[in-house]
Amino acid sequence: MKTMLKLLVTAAISLPATVFAAADVNTFNSKGASAFFSITDSSECISTSVYVTASDTAGLLSGSPPAPGEAGSTMTAWIYQNDACNGTTLLDVFASNVPLARGDFEVTGNLTSANLNTSVNAYDWVSGTYIDFILNLIWTRTGPLEGANTGFVFRYPRCHMISRYRGSGGAAAASGTVEHGTTNYTPAPALFSGINSQLTGEIMSNCE
Repeated sequence: MKTMLKLLVTAAISLPATVFAAADVNTFNSKGASAFFSITDSSECISTSVYVTASDTAGLLSGSPPAPGEAGSTMTAWIYQNDACNGTTLLDVFASNVPLARGDFEVTGNLTSANLNTSVNAYDWVSGTYIDFILNLIWTRTGPLEGANTGFVFRYPRCHMISRYRGSGGAAAASGTVEHGTTNYTPAPALFSGINSQLTGEIMSNCE
């Protein structure tokens, strides 16, 4: 986060000193992983799609000293199962931004790997009930890291804001289980998956 603060200060130099005399400086750092699974059973009738994404975020808010901002891990999961032969939806489960306990989601090394081990009580739109799922997934990065670095300066009559973004990520292999009872909805590796990180920062003055 120190690097992001330096970038923000450098960008602010181009503006009048009085603009950011009493500005708010906020930075956020997050690491995440996502995976998409798609499986069709042996009858070629029932297809299952599963999408899982998780992130761990930490932030610093303006102050002296800076105060901790939004922090913690969350996950989002979508599980959809369809019977094409009979034209029916069997399962349509969605859980968004579910808070995770410390250690449930971890990204290790230089985005080398990640793991998610947790349970979630998610709503099924087909049955109208909540269903418990247990998730145990592992990501291993397989591709090179690719990065992006962008910045914006916004000037309004009173509000002035500088925003910077730095991100990196790479393709990964993901596998594991997403289970309800004795049924595993991810018996095959993910079709698409990746691990990523992003560092964002902003300076705001008179932006209420």
